Amino acid sequence: MAMELASAAMTPLIEKLGELLVSELTIEKRVRQDVASLERELKAMHVALQGIEVPPEQLDEGTKLWAADLRELSYDMEDAIDAFILQLGEDDDDPAAAGLRSRFRWFLDKTVRLFSKGKALHQIAAAVSEAKRLAKELGEIHQRYAGLKRKHVGDASSADIDPRLMAMYTDTTDIVGVDGTRDELIQVLSDRSEMDVKTVSIVGLGGLGKTTLAKAVYDKIKVEFDCGAFVSVSRTPNITKILQLILFELDKQGYTNINEIFRDDTKQLIDKLRDFLQNKRLPKGFGNLTSLEELTGLKIDNRDNVAAVMSELGHLTGLRVLELSWGTHDVSKALIQSLGNLCKMQSLDVYAYGIDKELICGWAPPPRLRRFLSTGLASTLPAWTKNTSSSLTFLDVFLLKVRPEDIRALGALPYLLTIRLESQSQNCFDSPQDRMEVNAFPSMRSCKFVRFRTMPSMFPPGAMPQLQQLEFTVWPSDFADGGGVYELEDLRMGHLPLLEEVGVELLYRIMKEEDAKVVEAALRQAAEDHPNRFALRVDKCDRDVLILSARDGA
Repeated sequence: MAMELASAAMTPLIEKLGELLVSELTIEKRVRQDVASLERELKAMHVALQGIEVPPEQLDEGTKLWAADLRELSYDMEDAIDAFILQLGEDDDDPAAAGLRSRFRWFLDKTVRLFSKGKALHQIAAAVSEAKRLAKELGEIHQRYAGLKRKHVGDASSADIDPRLMAMYTDTTDIVGVDGTRDELIQVLSDRSEMDVKTVSIVGLGGLGKTTLAKAVYDKIKVEFDCGAFVSVSRTPNITKILQLILFELDKQGYTNINEIFRDDTKQLIDKLRDFLQNKRLPKGFGNLTSLEELTGLKIDNRDNVAAVMSELGHLTGLRVLELSWGTHDVSKALIQSLGNLCKMQSLDVYAYGIDKELICGWAPPPRLRRFLSTGLASTLPAWTKNTSSSLTFLDVFLLKVRPEDIRALGALPYLLTIRLESQSQNCFDSPQDRMEVNAFPSMRSCKFVRFRTMPSMFPPGAMPQLQQLEFTVWPSDFADGGGVYELEDLRMGHLPLLEEVGVELLYRIMKEEDAKVVEAALRQAAEDHPNRFALRVDKCDRDVLILSARDGA
C-alpha cells in the first residue's frame, strides 16, 4: 500500500513541474534549472516505486520509510505551488463557470504571475531548492543503507523465505486440538455425497495455522496412497518450479537433479508427471465409495493386486461409467465377477492387450447398458449384443471374424447410433448378393467396418436412413477385370441420403497399384455425384504397411 500511495502523490506534482517548465515564464535561470532537476529526480523515484514487484507484506522497512518520505515531500511541494497560485488569484474572477480550456489557461496565467513577482518568485525558488535538496538527500540515504531491491517473482536468489515453510515442518503432535479439525477436514474430502468436490479451501488470517492443518491432513491420509506431494503455492507462482517440486516429491530418488534436467521445459515436466502417475493404483478401500458413479483411467498392471482391485471394484454398486485397462495378463474372469454386482452400469470401456476370450462373451450386462467398448480380440460377437430389447447405443469390438449374421443381428437393434467393428479376417460379405434388410440400422449415425469386406451396395435403399459418417475397407483386387466379384457401381452411395463424411481404406499389394487408382477414382466420382458432395478420405495401404495417406474434403 505504501508504494501505491507514494506513487499516486508524486504523479500530479511531476505534471505541475512539467507545466512550469514548458510555459513561457520569465524566471531566473537558476530557478528553472532547479525545477528541471527536481522533476528529473522525482521521475526517477517514481519509476523506481513502480518497479517494486513484491507484495506489501514482503517490503523491507527501509523501503517503506523511503516511500513514506517521498509521499510527504510530494504533498509539501504541491501545497507550496497551489498556495502561490491561490495568492496571485485573489483579485481574479472565479473561473469555475468557464470551460476546461479557459480554466487551464487561468492556471498557467496565475503561474506566470507567480514567478513574475519578486516576493512570490523568491518564495517558490526557496521551496524548489529545498525540495531538490530533500529529494537528493532521500535518494542518497536510501542508496547508502539499503538500495532499492528489485525483486522478481520466481527469483530464488532474492526471494524472502516463505512464512509457510516452518508450518510445513511443524510437529502436529505438539498442537492442541489439531486432531479434531484435521479429522473434520478429512471427512469433508471423503464425503460420498459430494462426488464433484475437487478443492477444499482453508480460510483465515495469516499465522492461524492454515498450512499446518493442511499438512496434518496430508500426513494422515498419504499412507493410503502409492505416492504423494505437499507443495506450497504462492499467489504469484512459478509454474515450472511448482511442477519440478511436485515431481521431486513424488519420486525423490529418480529426480534428485531435476533442476538441471528440465530447467524451463514445462511441457516435458507435465508429460513426466502424467507418465509417472499413469500406473499408480487407487487408494486402499476405494470400494467404500459406493456412491461413486464414474471411474475412468483405472489401469491394472500388477498381477499381485488384481484380486484386491477386482474385489473393491465389485463394491461400487452405484457405478455407471467404468473405463479400465490392463497389460498382457488376463483379468477377464475376475472382472466378470465384479461386473455382476454393478447393476447400474451404463458405459464400459475395456482396453485389453492380446486375446480376450472371456469378457464380452461371458458377461451378462445390465439392461441399462448404453455403451460398450473392448479392444481385446474375441472369437465371436457375444449373444447379448443381439438382443433386440437392448438399450445399446454405442458398440466397438474387435473380433476374430465378422459374419453376415452378426451384421444382420446388429442391424435390428433399434437404438444403436454408433458402431465400430474390426476383424482379423477379411471375409464377411463375399458376394454382391449378400445384403442387409431394408430397415436395418434405423437409428445409425456413424458406422465403421474395419478390415473386413463390405460394400455400400450391401445396404439397400431404406437401410441406415440416418447415417452421416461411414468408414469401410476395400480390396481393389475384388474389382479386377475378369477376376473380381464386385463392380465399381457397388461403391456408389446415393441411397444413403444424409452422408457427410466417408473414409475408405484401400488394401492392396504394391504391384497392383493400378487397380487401387481405378477404385479411388470411382470413389471420388461417387462423392462428386452424391447430393451432399460428402467429404471423402482415402487411405492407401500395403496389406501390412501404410505407404500413403491422402485426404481431401472438409
